[in-house]
Amino acid sequence: MTSTDTNKISDIDSNLKNLYEKDYYKWIHATINLLKEGKLEQLDRENLIEEIGDIGIREKEELDNNLRILITELLKYKYYSKDLSGMELSKISTYQRNIIRTLEDSPSLMEYLEEIFEENYQLAREYAAVETDSPLETFPIKSQFSAKKILQRNRKGHEILKIIEDMFIN
Repeated sequence: MTSTDTNKISDIDSNLKNLYEKDYYKWIHATINLLKEGKLEQLDRENLIEEIGDIGIREKEELDNNLRILITELLKYKYYSKDLSGMELSKISTYQRNIIRTLEDSPSLMEYLEEIFEENYQLAREYAAVETDSPLETFPIKSQFSAKKILQRNRKGHEILKIIEDMFIN
């Protein structure tokens, strides 16, 4: 490689770093094109590594959030009001589906889901108490369902209320 080639690569690298700061979307597409063309030496490695790491963090945060909301909705249903509207049932189904989809894409996150379950259960108790204006004691300290149990889907045509009831240990 000549010194001219080295200077060109250095200029491209510098331009990509500037592009990252000025136009993130354009930086992504420039990076994709370099990867497709096999021009690995021209990649903005530092920012690419950071972005790939951030993807994993966002996946975990999304899983955390979906789990907390799902548990909150389940607690409100079971211990506050068994008269769920279609919207509330839809929320339960949506957050459950979001978690399942994430785990289908990244099965290794199931272990993480089980690790964060208890912490999210306790947070969900607090959220449910605030959202229903109920004492925290309304919602059991120990979860009446497991991470695996809340991910069971309606496969036999049962109504969602039956599925929800079956999630709780009796």
